[in-house]
Amino acid sequence: MLNKAEFDRMKTRLATVVAKREALVAAEGRARKTVLDLQERSVIADYALAVSRGVYDSRIGKFVQELQDIVSAGLSKVFGKKYEFRVDYRVSGVVFEIASDDTAGEFVDILDSHGGGVVQVTAFLLHVYALSYSGADKVVMLDEHFNNVSKEFKPALAKLIVELGEQMGFQFILVSHDAELIEYLAAAPKSIAYTVSLKNGQTTAERW
Repeated sequence: MLNKAEFDRMKTRLATVVAKREALVAAEGRARKTVLDLQERSVIADYALAVSRGVYDSRIGKFVQELQDIVSAGLSKVFGKKYEFRVDYRVSGVVFEIASDDTAGEFVDILDSHGGGVVQVTAFLLHVYALSYSGADKVVMLDEHFNNVSKEFKPALAKLIVELGEQMGFQFILVSHDAELIEYLAAAPKSIAYTVSLKNGQTTAERW
């Protein structure tokens, strides 16, 4: 039989084991709670990320759609037939494509299938929309920008430039040797045109 001293020592050991077990159970509970909290936070973070991506994708989608609509409408106005412009995302990068009667309605890379005039007008419209979307100053400098646009499309091109200025608040500073295009633009109520020439070694500017 155990004497009193041995019995007391056993009770002490047993109490220590029980205390350690309770401490381990409590630690396990805290660890489980921490894991659950982390899991919950992870779920919340994943949800927030998904929402953020959705908002981002929605904004990008809206931006691209507006861009496609503006460029398509502008090209159709200038060249007198239906054009559809779209932005295509590929592994190699972003590609600008156009479909028209010239391509039998098929979308093809604009740089591979259309003349310089179409490319120049497209670049102009992209520039205008980018400035409009970014909130930057609406001043566009155009240096011989439309020199590849054929003569028969100049009146419609001038009309488009004037409309963009009036409707979207842009100011266009155009430098060109194309007297016909300047004449069309100068006829607009708010347009100011000058003929710059070199006479006797001096540069002069005369109101159109």
